[in-house]
Amino acid sequence: MTSSGILLLDKADGTRSTACVDRVRTILGRKTKVGHAGTLDSTASGLLVLLVGKATRLASLVMSFPKVYQASIQCGVTTSTDDRSGEVLSRRPFDHVHPEGIRRVLPGFLGWRSQVPPQVSAVHVAGQRAHDLARKGVAPELSPRPVFLRRLDLTGFDPASGRMELRVLCSKGTYVRSLARDLGERLGCGAHLAALRRTHIGPWAADQGLPSDQAFGASSGFLREALLPLDSLQRALPSYRAGAKEAEACLHGAPLRLDRLQAVAPGTCPSTGLVLVLHGHGVSLYRPAYEGDQPILACEANLGEPEALLS
Repeated sequence: MTSSGILLLDKADGTRSTACVDRVRTILGRKTKVGHAGTLDSTASGLLVLLVGKATRLASLVMSFPKVYQASIQCGVTTSTDDRSGEVLSRRPFDHVHPEGIRRVLPGFLGWRSQVPPQVSAVHVAGQRAHDLARKGVAPELSPRPVFLRRLDLTGFDPASGRMELRVLCSKGTYVRSLARDLGERLGCGAHLAALRRTHIGPWAADQGLPSDQAFGASSGFLREALLPLDSLQRALPSYRAGAKEAEACLHGAPLRLDRLQAVAPGTCPSTGLVLVLHGHGVSLYRPAYEGDQPILACEANLGEPEALLS
């Protein structure tokens, strides 16, 4: 039975991400390290990646994976939180909005752009969270942050209700609430995020996840059986297999020569700049580098031996 690995949850709408982390930690035992690889708002549902044991060292890596969301955006209404949980700030007509017009403005949101986070968000302002300041009645000045939107697909629009369905492929740090707000302003009607579901993070999909309600009632043994092993990262990262000699080098964090490794998989998230090396001592993360004019791999982290570490 594994003690470290990756747990995929399908978080229910209305459940806090921190509650998922706390509940899983309680079930697995308070001494077990449990972390997340990017939270979801309580009003959102979908894929939440939890990292258990030594896998908590992968948080920054998994957070860097691209994400896919299915967003429901309500035209004509703006709110204080940019989603349905906030106070209504304005109501404006949206009868001029139509699918062709939406598709015309979507390309202007693609690529790298500056995005101002919602006033009620986890962004730090002068050492405090923006949402904590908002609860105190303080309107924080939030600086724009760079985000990358790779794809925006309009999947539905109801002209009677003003409800828009949008599929979003984006980088970490993107607030879909801010996208809804900014898109509404571009369309001249205002808008807020009515519902959100995260369907993918890197190679993993929400329908692979254990429903959070089921996880909350599960036994420790059941959750440990549900953990994905660390070598499952080969679905995401370019991966190589090392022979016996190179495995010893991995164990000591020594650099490796690419021409002495066997390519295993190209991975779906090569933009992280990291590669996975599978070897007799377990799994290691390496980064491409050069030694003179010789391409090599430099060790970033050893994640331990699967049979010993994960048993």
